[in-house]
Amino acid sequence: MRIPAAAFALTVGLIAVLLANVVAAMTVGPESFGLWIIGAVAFLAAGLACGATYPRASWLSAFGVFGGIAAGVIVDTVFQEIVNMKSRNLWPIDIVFWWVLGALPIYLGFALGRFLRR
Repeated sequence: MRIPAAAFALTVGLIAVLLANVVAAMTVGPESFGLWIIGAVAFLAAGLACGATYPRASWLSAFGVFGGIAAGVIVDTVFQEIVNMKSRNLWPIDIVFWWVLGALPIYLGFALGRFLRR
């Protein structure tokens, strides 16, 4: 049984945000420019995974990654608030930031994944 393309994209987007935040925290620090680069690479990989897994899916299924981004930021915010006692009251701005940063890498990865799969 295959997972619907939008649900797969949502999951991959969530994983990409969490992965970018964890890798940045371990390597370059969460407030550095390296987070942007790590995020862009993670979103390119997310788009590539979606395009390669579902080459015949509509371009609209890539919007599931944007839903996953929002879910990933919320999960990371709750984690930071509860575990690290770190206030993240500007999390809606984080969502918009990741959407703007991720738009081009997600769609390039989606197109590349579709191209490589055909």
